[in-house]
Amino acid sequence: MLACGFFSSGCLVVSSNHVSKPVAARETVELRHDKNGHDSTGWYSHHVHTADADFDVAVQNNAERLQIGFLFWVIPVPFTKSATPDAVVELNLQPNEGSPIAIDPWNVEYHPVEDLAISPAKIWRKEEGAWKPVPRGRLSVSKPESLRLEYNAPCNPDLPFTLIIAGIPASEHPKIIAINYARAKLFHTGFRLPY
Repeated sequence: MLACGFFSSGCLVVSSNHVSKPVAARETVELRHDKNGHDSTGWYSHHVHTADADFDVAVQNNAERLQIGFLFWVIPVPFTKSATPDAVVELNLQPNEGSPIAIDPWNVEYHPVEDLAISPAKIWRKEEGAWKPVPRGRLSVSKPESLRLEYNAPCNPDLPFTLIIAGIPASEHPKIIAINYARAKLFHTGFRLPY
């Protein structure tokens, strides 16, 4: 809470959040919002189409970098933050109807720099509304599935990185898909009360 918290009237606050955005065709990238619905707290999802399945990939590394509160609605008071969340990837799979696919989510690698590949530390599969752990190995997917991949490595939204997805099902042979990410800024304004 900014210095405006000392005043009983509250103040206007402008927030700048940084998030990683796929470097891809505009029609394949969508901004998704988290549960609070603020424009600045979402992340980008990238839609990928193959002959056997469609899937959406989202890196959830939104981090608030700057807040500016306006005392008395005119005096700007900046406040910066620098925390970096660990890499978390959401993978939503949609196999073609009647065509089950096999995929190994443990082969989705996070590359923060060119010669460093980081595999997931944990993977969760959404089943009946609850997230359940996924054992190592390939998964057979015959219906829409949501996977959450967690990495024991920071994912700084201010730095470019690559996500490599190996073994994506395709009619001829498995594909390797590389998705490059760059920084994007999201802004949100709001009224902050002093408590």
